[in-house]
Amino acid sequence: MVFVSHATADGELVEQFVDVVLKNCGLAEAEIFVSSLPGMDIPVGSDLLAAVRAEVSDTTLVIAVITPTYPTRPVCVAELGAAWGVAGKLLPVLVPGMKRDRLEGVLNGIKVDYLNEEKALDEIAERIKADKAETGRGPESNASWTRAKKKWPG
Repeated sequence: MVFVSHATADGELVEQFVDVVLKNCGLAEAEIFVSSLPGMDIPVGSDLLAAVRAEVSDTTLVIAVITPTYPTRPVCVAELGAAWGVAGKLLPVLVPGMKRDRLEGVLNGIKVDYLNEEKALDEIAERIKADKAETGRGPESNASWTRAKKKWPG
C-alpha cells in the first residue's frame, strides 16, 4: 500500500500524479491511499485522524507531496510525523519552485528531490518495485515507464 500525503488543496496535482506515475508503477487503485480522491479515501463518518494513523501504519511507503500549502495543514504535519517515525517509510518530494530552505520540522535535514526530476520518479518506481517484488508487479517495462515519465508534467 502506498499512502500519498498531501494538502487537500493540491488534490488535482495529486490525482494526476496517481494516474500518470503511480498506476504506471504497477499499482492498482486499491493499493493507493489518497484522502482527497473518491474510492481511495476515508469513508464518510470515520474519525479522520484515527483513520490516517491506521493508514500510515499499514502502508509500506508514504509519498509526501510538499507544496507551499502542505506545512500549513495540521493533518499533513501529523501524517509526516507518523511516517518519519518509521525508518524507510517516508519519501518526500517537493513541487517545482518550492525552495528547500522553506522546509521545517522533520523535513529539515532530510534529502528531498523535486517531483519533476527523473531521479525522483525513478526512486518512487524503485521503492514500489522493491515492495512488490514478491508479486512481481512494478512498471510493465522500461519503455512503458519511460513513456509515463514523459507524460508527467510534475
